[in-house]
Amino acid sequence: MASARAYRPRQKRTNRSEQTRARIVAAVRELLGEGSFHETAVEQVAERAGVSRATLYQHFRSRLDLIDAICETFDA
Repeated sequence: MASARAYRPRQKRTNRSEQTRARIVAAVRELLGEGSFHETAVEQVAERAGVSRATLYQHFRSRLDLIDAICETFDA
């Protein structure tokens, strides 16, 4: 029987995850700049970011979370 090893996320995955999240936030920012975010479906945000809808939902639970993420960037 093999011994259990503690799970440690790879740094590479963390960086890729941060890059994916940044692409999604950038897509939302672009859509807001164009004035079309409010008419845009989550699927269109995902497409603009180059990710699947499922990937978008792994990072953000809802459209409201997308707006919260943009608001957080204003604080930074």
